[in-house]
Amino acid sequence: PYEACCDPVVAGPLAARPQSPPGRRPGKPPVLKGGSHAATLTFTVDLYIRSFHGKLEELIQLLRSVALFWPPEWGTIVALDGESHQDAAACTLLPSWVRCVLQPRPPFFRELEGTAFGWIGGAPERHRGLVWKEWSECWADEHSNADFIAVTDSDVVFVTFGIPQLLFEPAGASLHLPRPIIWSHTDEPQFPQTVSSMGLPWISEFMDSFPLTVRREHFA
Repeated sequence: PYEACCDPVVAGPLAARPQSPPGRRPGKPPVLKGGSHAATLTFTVDLYIRSFHGKLEELIQLLRSVALFWPPEWGTIVALDGESHQDAAACTLLPSWVRCVLQPRPPFFRELEGTAFGWIGGAPERHRGLVWKEWSECWADEHSNADFIAVTDSDVVFVTFGIPQLLFEPAGASLHLPRPIIWSHTDEPQFPQTVSSMGLPWISEFMDSFPLTVRREHFA
């Protein structure tokens, strides 16, 4: 529940997000200020978290960190499983500043029955759920009108202020929006298999760390 997640008594006074009329964002001093980031925060970002009711405990921990460190001018979207009474109930437990949506199953969901990925443990249903999750993230732009969408899993927490400076570099003279900074690591064995199965030329091996920040117009 909200009291266990983001009540100011638990998470501190910054957890209490001000409510704004539709179409308006709460005002605050410029975030990108000083140094090479001498610009006002004039672009928008929605944090997109794809999860399900079974991950509610870790989702609450993430939202507690969002309340503390994610800029309040930016939005937060939580997408849970559609066609699930448990997920619909979980939506009602989230803070009011979170926009919770229920993501329908993909049209090919039944065809995934019995499908298994060797590098993922657990029952076959978990494998189908992972495909559902990854597929949902490709359609995150349906739930946002922000300039950028920052996609993340629920087993993540933010640990510092200055998120705009960490996620973006200045736009420069020729661009009207800043450029996302992409972090990566190279220790996952499934990436070469994916490249090989798609018949793509081998360039490098990496995975983007969260959040993965993408311009909304770049979604399919």
